[in-house]
This record gives sequence, C-alpha cells and structure tokens, in this order.
Amino acid sequence: MNAMTSTMRFQIESAGHTEVLRSSEVLSHAHQLAAAAGVTDDRSLKGIQQYLKSLAASARQLAKPGRITRAKRHQKSPSERIIEDAISSRRLEIESELKMIPPSLEKAWAALAHEIDDEDDGPPDALCAFGVDESKSRFKVNVDNRRRDLLSGNAMRTSARGYEPYWYASYLRYYETFEPKDARELLLSEARDVEDQMRPLASLVESGREDAAQELPHFVDVMVAHGRCRIVRNVLFRVARRAVPAVLRLQKPKGAWADWERPTRGAQTVTLLDDPATTAAAVIFLARYGSAEECEGALARSQKWLVQVQMENGSWVSIPTRGIGLPVSTTVQVLDALRLTGIPVDHPAVLKGESFLLSQQQLPGLWWERSGRWNTHVTAQVLEYFQSRLERPGALNSYLKSARALLLKSEQLSLSEDNADAQLATTAAYHGLEHFLYGCLLTIDSAEPIYADNKGTTIGFNDALGAFERALKEQGKVSSNARLPYRQQLKHLGAKRDMFVHRAESISIGDAFSFVATCRAFVQRYDLTLLGFRLCE
Repeated sequence: MNAMTSTMRFQIESAGHTEVLRSSEVLSHAHQLAAAAGVTDDRSLKGIQQYLKSLAASARQLAKPGRITRAKRHQKSPSERIIEDAISSRRLEIESELKMIPPSLEKAWAALAHEIDDEDDGPPDALCAFGVDESKSRFKVNVDNRRRDLLSGNAMRTSARGYEPYWYASYLRYYETFEPKDARELLLSEARDVEDQMRPLASLVESGREDAAQELPHFVDVMVAHGRCRIVRNVLFRVARRAVPAVLRLQKPKGAWADWERPTRGAQTVTLLDDPATTAAAVIFLARYGSAEECEGALARSQKWLVQVQMENGSWVSIPTRGIGLPVSTTVQVLDALRLTGIPVDHPAVLKGESFLLSQQQLPGLWWERSGRWNTHVTAQVLEYFQSRLERPGALNSYLKSARALLLKSEQLSLSEDNADAQLATTAAYHGLEHFLYGCLLTIDSAEPIYADNKGTTIGFNDALGAFERALKEQGKVSSNARLPYRQQLKHLGAKRDMFVHRAESISIGDAFSFVATCRAFVQRYDLTLLGFRLCE
C-alpha cells in the first residue's frame, strides 16, 4: 500500500508548475504491484481501485495553487482495510509455505543468494562464502559493481571501518580474494593503518600492567577479525608474535580467558569474568600466530573448558552483558576455535552446537542476532563454518612443519617494498613448496621415493613435482592424461630461484608476489584432499 500511495503522490516538476500523474497510469502501476505481491482476487483489486480514486481526488486538491491542506487523522476506509487484509493474508500464506521447508544449509544458501541478487553490489562476505568462480558466474553484476568501486577509489566507502571490525574485514577479504592484483596497494595501505592502530594496544597487553587483562579481549577480537584477510594477517605478524607470550600468560589455570563486565553504578572497579567469546578469540589468535610447541598445552586446556561451559541448548554466550545479544556469532566462533584445537567433528559438544545453529535459522532461511548485526553477515559466518567443519588440524611430519613455516614467511616477505625481501620471499616459497611435496608423499605412503641415495639427499624440486604428479595419478586425483596444475608456473619459479642463487639475478617485488600466490594456490588445491586440513590457515 505504501508503494501505491507513493506512486499516487509522485509529481513532475515542469515549466514552473506541478503536474499530477494521470489516474490511468497510477491504476495500471498499482495493479502491477498488486500482482507482484500475490493479490489477485477481484474483491481486493476493487478495493485498491476505490482507494486510489480517493487518493486521486486528494491529489487534485493539493495541486491547486494557494491551497493548503492540513493532514488529519482519520479511521481507515473500507477499501484500505480490504487492501491490508489481502496483504496480511498473503503474508501468512508465505510464512506457512516457508514453515514447510525445514531448517537446512540448502535453505540458507538459497536465501543468501536471494539477498545478493537483491542488492547492486552484494554483501562482500556473502560473495566470499560462495567463492570466486560461483560468484562470478551467478552474481556477475555484483562482482562487476564492486570492481568498478575498486577502480574508482570507492572500494571501502561502506566498510564500517573503525566501529565494526568483522564487517570491515569482510571488505578486505573480498578484494583480496576477487581482485588480488588490482587491490594489492589498497590492501597494503589499509593493513599498515591497522598495524599502526594495533601496535600501542599490543604494547599495553604485553606490558604486564594491571589493566592488561582488561585490554586483552578487545585486542584478540580485533586481531582475529582483521586476520580474516591474509595480507592484513601477514602485516600484523610481528605485532602478533610479540603479544603471544602475554596472551598465554593471561590464560586462567582452567583454560579460560576473561573479559570485563561493566561496573555497576557506584562501583570503582571492573569485574573480570571467564568468557567463552574471549576464550574462542584467544584460541584462534594463538592458532594463527603461535607455534604448536608453545601453544599446545594452552589449546588443550581451553578446549576442555569450552566444552564444560556449553549451555544446555548447545550454544555459547558471552558472559559480559554487552555481548549477550550475539549467541549465534559467539557459538560459531567457539565452534571454529574448537575445530582449531583438533576436537573430533563427531564430539557431542560440536554436534550439540551445530544443532543449536540450525535451530536458530529464521523462516526465510537466514540467521540474525538480537543486537542487530547484519543478517547476511551472520549467515555467511554460519555457512563458512559448515564449509570448513571437517578441516581438523592433524599431526605434521617434519617436512610439513618446515613447509608451513617457510610458506607463511614467504607471504610476509612478499609484502615488502625491498627487493632483497623479494628474493628471500621467492626462495622461501620455493623451498616451502619443495618440503610440502616431500611431506605429502610421505603422508600418503606413496611408492615414489623422496631420497636420491641412502645418505638422505632429497631428489630436488623438479623431480619432486614429477613424483607428486605420478602419485596423484596412481590415486586417481589427477587423470592419467592430464598434467599437474600450475606445473609451468612452478617450473618458472624454480628457474627464477636458480638464476638468483647461481647468478645473483634480481627478482622484482611483483614477480615475488606472483610466485608466492601461485605456491599458495597450489597448496590450497591439495592440502585439504591429502592432509584433511588447511596447512597454512
């Protein structure tokens, strides 16, 4: 009805006077709107026509020069009641139809796709959830509009920077995923700004002062949010590494980390409470930036505590009152933290938490929070958790441990503007990938040898690529007549590294960035299949 009323009131300014739209035009448009809303019975359409005619009479009076009419409150006319009854009836029918579709991930994917189609640019985290290939195929207009924003300098205009870090980070992650080359300078600039903001906060957490524990929740929460973008995560690596000992030190003996509660009126001090949301954020922070050796005990204790404090309905809630409106987001974050501790996917706490999430799905298929956090944002969080639920970190042999460390270091070095770092980044990527190949061949018990002799001399980069390809073909993971993906790019990487080592030829920052990206893409193509988890998450 509001759409019809606004149509009736629409006026055209021309030649110094106001012209009211003709009734026939309005009635035609109103019937189109009614049909789109599912209102098709004769009685309702007649009521719409009567209502619009009464509006037309009012519009003609308002259009007379010098005439001033004061709006008056009045009871609804019979035709208005007919229209509202028809719309309410159709709304109930739609709700009834939605109730027939049980809560499911398929329903959520369909609802999220509808939300993307309903916007010109589309929520960035929703597009990330669908992935690059599917988004470019299904939501081409949205992807094109976001690219236009990037090239025109408007990429971050609605990113909520400064007050909603998770929403802001979704923009960074989108451009990193969909526009890695054209967005590189923007992302580096944003990442360095974030680093400047986080450095004093990290120093406060590291200081050991009395208020360090109060600042910890905000620190780990923002670090986890920004760390969803790999470039930002790598820029923040030095800040994060210095803070790891302090985060470990602030863990409670039972495995929790605390958050502060707002003081009651008249109180002089804040209260620190063991908090699932802060504990989950600290676990994710340590899994990203800490080493397995220094964090293993802390992660095991936190896993045990989080399982113990799960609510009866399967959720986890933030204990301080300011976080009470985010049960879905908190439960997703705790489940993700538990996943990173290596808890089995069929653990009762995991299954109970996942059941809670499905129970909170709304009729249209999305999730939402009482706090008002965007429904597409929350829905994308839930769906991305379920996408990765089977990825549970496992034991790493020495080659895979070395591969992880070298590949992560190559990413950090490739963000530098120093040519010396470009050469180091290329070398680290080369040997990180070489060790990844050796580690995978050992993990899958391939018949392909990784040693050239009985002295422990390895076969080398190019021979390892060939052995890896043959092993994958034996297992049916690469067809017999196909070549290993990225093989040519990786051979080019090997040639560049050899020219640097043996002839001291320089490597540009751009080439290093490209080499590192190729290595990351190669590893991400096979780590989940062969290892069961992401090696460089």
